[in-house]
Amino acid sequence: MAQLLFGAVRAVLTELLADPRYAGGRGAFLLGLHTWSRTLGLHPHLHALVADGALTDAGVWLKPRRSHFLPARVVMVLFRGKFLDAVRGAIERGRLRLPPDTSGERVRSLLNRLGRKKWNVRLMERYAHGAGVAAYLARYLRGGPLKNPQLIEVSAARIRLRCKRDGSEAAGAPLELKLAPHAFLERYLPHLPAPGQQRLRAYGLYAHTQRARLDCARAQLGQAPVAEPEPIRYEAFLARFRSSEALTRCPRCGRALQVLALAPHATGPPRVH
Repeated sequence: MAQLLFGAVRAVLTELLADPRYAGGRGAFLLGLHTWSRTLGLHPHLHALVADGALTDAGVWLKPRRSHFLPARVVMVLFRGKFLDAVRGAIERGRLRLPPDTSGERVRSLLNRLGRKKWNVRLMERYAHGAGVAAYLARYLRGGPLKNPQLIEVSAARIRLRCKRDGSEAAGAPLELKLAPHAFLERYLPHLPAPGQQRLRAYGLYAHTQRARLDCARAQLGQAPVAEPEPIRYEAFLARFRSSEALTRCPRCGRALQVLALAPHATGPPRVH
């Protein structure tokens, strides 16, 4: 389902940014998957960070033709149609499994009703500092489900959380949740990404295959080419901590530790034998 969500948003933004009425070229945007609400409920949605313009096939950077860039209603209607069509196709091809107590006819009826509803698409104003917005998005996604709710109490009997309210009551006083440990885990665990799932994806000029075109756009905006960061060595990483000297010596004899081998990169925890 996450793949369908990313694909639909990518298709919508790619199509609209290429439209001469809005930008007229290849855009650049980041998509981040966010699955939780303020109260840790299941609320899957995407955050899109879009560059303010597009690059033509001739290599010319174009500014948006509209003051508000993309019209919210057009984005909503196009996204609704593409996402529902993707869900229908995935069900027909067996890529999505229906719950045992749900028939195909019932799902088709539900999808038809959803096609007549107004969907929630929110467009924000331009930001003056793109780097700051990117850093905010990174912290927002990587902070995890417990970044917004504040842990007040953790015990074997209950877990207390203080969080902002969802929905129309969001501006009211903070809400305090009192959950049994198993109830807390039922809310928390669904938000952990599946192994190998990418929660942040880059498209358009931000795709890794478009580096030359991205540098072309950056040059027209007075920005330097994208520089590959130098890989950090373990010595430099340990030097960030106050106790770096203690971390590089044996806690028993005090002699300097020596690197004998580097563990290979792995995508998951080691196997339990």
